[in-house]
Amino acid sequence: MASWGTLANDALSGLLSYPYQLFYPALAIAITMLSFNLLGDGLRDALDPRLRKG
Repeated sequence: MASWGTLANDALSGLLSYPYQLFYPALAIAITMLSFNLLGDGLRDALDPRLRKG
């Protein structure tokens, strides 16, 4: 079964010949993790009662 981690791991063996095979799965993983991090920060800012002024 293909996943981004599997694709990135398989691309390590041909890194010097085909660097794009590692670039795209690694970029997808990085963008997904950044999105989850920003979503978590936004939810914390919106829902944390200690951060509200008033």
